[in-house]
Amino acid sequence: RIEPPPPPPPAPVEPAPTEQLARVDPVTEAPPPAASEADAVVERGKALLARGDAAGAYDLFERALALDPRHAEATRRRAGLRLQRGDLTGARVDLDRAVALDPSSAWSWLHRALARRGLGDLPGALSDVERALEADPGYRLARTNLAVIREDLGDVAGAEAAFAEAIALAPTDGGAYASRGASRVQRGDLAGGRADLDRALELDPAHQVALYARGRLRAQTGDLRGAVDDWTRLLQHAPTFRNALIDRARARGGLGDAAGALADAARLLEANPRDAEALELRGTLRAGQGDPQGGLDDLTLAVQAEPRFALAWLNRGAVRLAIGDRAGAASDLERALTLLPPGDPNRRRAEEALAALRGQ
Repeated sequence: RIEPPPPPPPAPVEPAPTEQLARVDPVTEAPPPAASEADAVVERGKALLARGDAAGAYDLFERALALDPRHAEATRRRAGLRLQRGDLTGARVDLDRAVALDPSSAWSWLHRALARRGLGDLPGALSDVERALEADPGYRLARTNLAVIREDLGDVAGAEAAFAEAIALAPTDGGAYASRGASRVQRGDLAGGRADLDRALELDPAHQVALYARGRLRAQTGDLRGAVDDWTRLLQHAPTFRNALIDRARARGGLGDAAGALADAARLLEANPRDAEALELRGTLRAGQGDPQGGLDDLTLAVQAEPRFALAWLNRGAVRLAIGDRAGAASDLERALTLLPPGDPNRRRAEEALAALRGQ
């Protein structure tokens, strides 16, 4: 639930919902004077970031580190970009070096906490976020992520206390409200979560985490139109926010807007032709729109891209059954049942379809 963090400023980066909560604050320390060739290369990389060229900036930070492997700012900035790319292992290597080069950098300790959390090392993440707060007790983002990590470890009371401290540090910043709201929704406090998310959006109407989380809450409670509205607002600010696109597509499909859902799926597949969820969605929609062969083609690509994608196997089985391929349908439904956990509503659907098929 913590957003993939951007590199240090000057270029802010959109979050990716899947999985992180808080926006990342900038490195607060001023850069040293550009007195070396490595400094000059870093400055050029920062200029590219300011223009939105993250790939070009990454190459320049790598060049700076080739010139000076102990360049602290280049190390931090490459770490931020690696986190943004999802390269948690590479980011962890850079952040180990960053905290060794500058143990007083709260930013480096926090971002190593995020990398360690993403890699499954929750005790290590907790230790690092506490070090960030030792370095900067007023670091609101570190306090928010302390709450998130405590909740991951099952300490709900400690998480609530840390969220309250984060809000007290910056009562007019929507970030802590958004994070607490998403956390409360996840643990079933829908009313408390909705109040926090609404407050976050009063303070910052374009807050991406709050818009995404409120959309999920609205969809969960049956308000698909409200969910589509929230995700549409989010996508106006972050057009490549993948989870918002996939969720909006499914909501549009649920509202009968097949054209809108297909348009969202097309955007996803333009960005990644092997996106299994987008392929499954488009395949199911195509089959429902009278193109069973096109649907079957997409669903086949989906299970090839992600062999453990139970919903794709289930829906391919349904399409095969509809076109008379009973053996293929049975095989796909059986495969779906091996992947669907007990209690999943799609498991009952697969069991009923398979029973009906065998009873014919």
